[in-house]
Amino acid sequence: MEQLCAKHIGLKNVMQDVVAIANNIRSKALSHRQFKALLDEMDAQYGDVLYHQEVRWLSRGKVLRRFFELREEIRVFQATKTNRIQVPSDSHWLEDLAFLVDITELLNILNLQLQRDQIITQMYDHVRAFNQKLQLLTRHLSKGNLAHFPSLREFGLMEEDTPKYLDILINLVVEFDHRFEDFRANTTAFKLFAQPFL
Repeated sequence: MEQLCAKHIGLKNVMQDVVAIANNIRSKALSHRQFKALLDEMDAQYGDVLYHQEVRWLSRGKVLRRFFELREEIRVFQATKTNRIQVPSDSHWLEDLAFLVDITELLNILNLQLQRDQIITQMYDHVRAFNQKLQLLTRHLSKGNLAHFPSLREFGLMEEDTPKYLDILINLVVEFDHRFEDFRANTTAFKLFAQPFL
C-alpha cells in the first residue's frame, strides 16, 4: 500500500516539508515546550504536533491531518524562530497539502480494513469498494464537487489544479486495477464462496 501511494500520488515535496517541519519542532526540547505553550495560548484544537516515524506508514496520515489543522499556529511559531524551516505560504503548496490529507486518510482507512482478521472475500469487497470510491471521487472532482475532500473544501480548489488531482486519482484507479487484477480474475469463485446458494 505504501509503495502504491508513494509512487502514484506524488506530492512528495509536500510530505517532505511537513515531516521536516514537524520533526524540527519536536526534535528540540525547548522548542517543543515553546510550541506547546503557544498552542495553549492560542486555544488551538490540538496540544501538540505529531512526530513522524518513518517505520509506520499510517502515521503519515495522522501527521498530515494534525499539521493541516495546526498550519497557522505552526506558521506563527516558525516565524518567531531564526534558522527555522518556514511553512510554505504558496497557495498551490497548501492546496496540495489539503488534497494529500484527504487522500491519505482514505487510504489509511482502507489499510486498516485490510489488516483485520478476515477472509479473502471480505478483503476483496473492501478493495472493490475502494476502487469504486476512487472512481466516484474522480467524477465528483471533475465536476468541482468537493464533498469527499473536506480539507480541500476548507482550503478551496483553484481550477488550474483540478487536472493535476484528477490525474492522481485516475492513476490510483489504474494502479488499483492492475495490482488487484488477480482478485478480479477470481470474482466468480469469491461470489460462490460468499453466497453458495445463489
